Amino acid sequence: MRIIFFLLLSAHGLIGMNLLGSDIQPSEPVKAHLVSEVESIQPGASFHVGLLLEMEKGWHTYWLNPGDSGLPTTVAWDLPPGFVPGGIQWPYPNRLGTDTIVNFGYEQEVLLITEIKASQMIKPDETIRISARVDWLVCKDECLPGHADLVMDLPVKNAASADSRWAIKFAEARKKLPISLMDWGIQVFTDGDQATIRITSPFWFESDFTHISFFPEQMGLFNYAKPQIFRKVEEGYSIQVGLSKLVREIPTEIQGVLVSDKSWSHVSEKRALRIVVPCVQIKKEDKKT
Repeated sequence: MRIIFFLLLSAHGLIGMNLLGSDIQPSEPVKAHLVSEVESIQPGASFHVGLLLEMEKGWHTYWLNPGDSGLPTTVAWDLPPGFVPGGIQWPYPNRLGTDTIVNFGYEQEVLLITEIKASQMIKPDETIRISARVDWLVCKDECLPGHADLVMDLPVKNAASADSRWAIKFAEARKKLPISLMDWGIQVFTDGDQATIRITSPFWFESDFTHISFFPEQMGLFNYAKPQIFRKVEEGYSIQVGLSKLVREIPTEIQGVLVSDKSWSHVSEKRALRIVVPCVQIKKEDKKT
């Protein structure tokens, strides 16, 4: 349905105009910029670039799981031979929408970071062109698909140098990137029309969460509009999340992001924890025993 929706909008001429050979796409209500964390790159070394989306007030774009409607932003890279891009590093989203239609996305602005490994074959004093085809869906009272072809040139040097213009933007985006930690005990159980996420704190955790939200990465599995119930329990914390009435088969593992009011790490300020954990389905016979 999301693909059909996108095609219908495209057919009516709602896709934003392209601006070839530029690092900015000025069509409203989104401005797209391709920015680099470095001013120059080094042969064989990895570096980070970012897609900066600036949205007008009241408009929003979408996370990797957009929720009940919408489409995630996509980036298709056109890189020199031997350059290898990673995937989008998604900051944790905001919960948007209404009581009945819930979306996961971003307002005002978001920086989507990608790591790129440079080829060993490039030479100092060369200039490398980084190109990206970007597509997004932005919504307010209506939804508009947007598109931009963005280009950025970076010189090759023997040693990479940072670009101070974007240092704060990259630092702020990284604060919202989920981390993966093995010392938190996470279990997921499904029972009827709901799932329960149980969280056990590690020995070093001396704080106390007052709220945790779950953002599922898997589409169509959960009832996003059903309020999540957070509780502090004897062994730690629990979150009850509604399952979609349309789901036919529960997957063997659950993937998503837990966002809390305090840090999950004892060495950095990280409020988002990515989980990939087995899912245990409680059956009727299990309850009887």
